[in-house]
Amino acid sequence: MAWFRYKLLDKQGRPRGGLIDLPFENPMSATTYLERQGGTVVFLQPLPGLLGLLVTLVFRFFQKPVKPEETAEVLTNFSVMLRAGIPAITAIRDSMGQSDNPTLSRVGREIVTRVEGGAPLASAFGTYPRIFPQTVSFLLGIGEQSGTLDRTSRDAASHVKRINQIRDDVKKAVTYPIFMLLAIFTALGFWMTVVVPTITELFESFDVDLPPLTLAIIAIADILAAYTFTVLAGVAAVIGGTVLTVKHVPPIRRQWHKLLLRIPVFGKIAAISNIAFISEYLSLLLSAGVDMLNALRTLRESVKNEVYRERLQIVADELVAGRAMKDAFESAGVFPPFVQRMVSVGEESGSLTEQLKYVAEEYERRLNNLVAGLSKAIEPIALMVGGGLFVLVAAGLFLPIYQLIGDVAAM
Repeated sequence: MAWFRYKLLDKQGRPRGGLIDLPFENPMSATTYLERQGGTVVFLQPLPGLLGLLVTLVFRFFQKPVKPEETAEVLTNFSVMLRAGIPAITAIRDSMGQSDNPTLSRVGREIVTRVEGGAPLASAFGTYPRIFPQTVSFLLGIGEQSGTLDRTSRDAASHVKRINQIRDDVKKAVTYPIFMLLAIFTALGFWMTVVVPTITELFESFDVDLPPLTLAIIAIADILAAYTFTVLAGVAAVIGGTVLTVKHVPPIRRQWHKLLLRIPVFGKIAAISNIAFISEYLSLLLSAGVDMLNALRTLRESVKNEVYRERLQIVADELVAGRAMKDAFESAGVFPPFVQRMVSVGEESGSLTEQLKYVAEEYERRLNNLVAGLSKAIEPIALMVGGGLFVLVAAGLFLPIYQLIGDVAAM
């Protein structure tokens, strides 16, 4: 893709121009394409590389995001139109070009442009991985080659829905604990910055001897009061730096994912969601006619967890060495006996696709149950942690008051 500045006269002789993003690097090809749409190009010039990159970044920043539900709907409509005998380009134009989402409508027009320019359908869709995951473009490529594009696009739509459901369940699972922690620390911050300074003035006016716990609480409150924005900025910098480091530094990301799998509750969520994703993905690719080794290679590029990426490579290496699938999955060390057994049954009976689909459904069910029960499990823990902190702060603040009242009563 490249950005061009252009001016042309349309079919009615009216001038039109601006910036356009086309799948051509050569101005001659871009000119030929624009004139093929009906018009006469008066001026066309490619933007310099850095300026074109800047325009792309600005354009992406302001564009409306495309939800997975919208992607699934587009693929479903595309499949229905293909089954009705509508040509692929027309189906793309009708299913995407008239979308209420301007981003999706623009992408549809660009995909049509690419396909009309000679690009394979899968390659055209694969240019937009944030909207159409690699799985989708891979399935569309298989359908394009085998003449089953209507079926593979329908399977791709179902896959997008199921994977989105898994991700939604994971988000629901982690949202509640995070919200509870934020609520606890927000309340503590209010106490430390509003309540503690008021009580400290009382202690100073009566010249009370304060215990170490109270002195520590007052010292923390003074630091927060004096450096509130510095502390908040520091916390934000640490969180942001950690997120960026984990995202862009593979060794750190691997250690983080390894640690995540060992954290109670969160580790279980990560394990169940990854197994559900892997089983769903493998079942889909195998049903589309992809062999296990190629499916594993494609899957490794889609799995986000570095630990599971490495373990999938172990499975592939074991299969290349001639080992049975059950033994290969067992050697990976991250797949439970239930998964190993279902893989073994599928391999022996020739129903591996169905068994993997069953595993995916079972682990989706487990994830749903875990999410449903997580709030009940987290709530008492959060209450204990939050209550313990508040009791500690209250003890540090009110014990000197009781001592003061006792001293006054003894007079």
